[in-house]
Amino acid sequence: MDAVMKFQSSELAAVPPELLTTMSEMLTNSDPSLRAMAAKVICDYGTVDQMAIMIKLLKGGRDYSMRSYALKGLGRLKDKRAVEPLVALIAEGYEAYQVVDVLTKIGPDAEDASLALLKEKHIDTRRQGCNILGRIGTKKSLEPLRELMLDTDYSLSSSAAEAVRSIQARLQL
Repeated sequence: MDAVMKFQSSELAAVPPELLTTMSEMLTNSDPSLRAMAAKVICDYGTVDQMAIMIKLLKGGRDYSMRSYALKGLGRLKDKRAVEPLVALIAEGYEAYQVVDVLTKIGPDAEDASLALLKEKHIDTRRQGCNILGRIGTKKSLEPLRELMLDTDYSLSSSAAEAVRSIQARLQL
């Protein structure tokens, strides 16, 4: 446990793969503190080889700290394999603002999944979709967003309008 605490609080330039393997094995330990420390090390220093672990942590129930570590790691890696699980979190209502930031870091690879958010039932989920698309959307997003500009809910229609303006400014249309 002392060794994990030292790694967790250190600023390491590189982490040996063996250490990440050991940390991965610690995720099944019965001590929740040790599991959390191991998760933090994996998410802070893991590579694409640990993507499956980070995604599993992201989906791991109601443990906010584990999801928070996973979000940080996935945002650092910017791997498109994380898009679907991230979008699912928004649709479920978890940490929407953190997830929006991670999807923004992933960039255009997250556009199609974010467009699907515009069709969700809950207005806040659709607003988050507008927010993401405003940051990463391409021409492909303009028409669906323009349709939402006609929605009777002011917060949704204004979010869609802002996203359209952002995309047009970024693409200089």
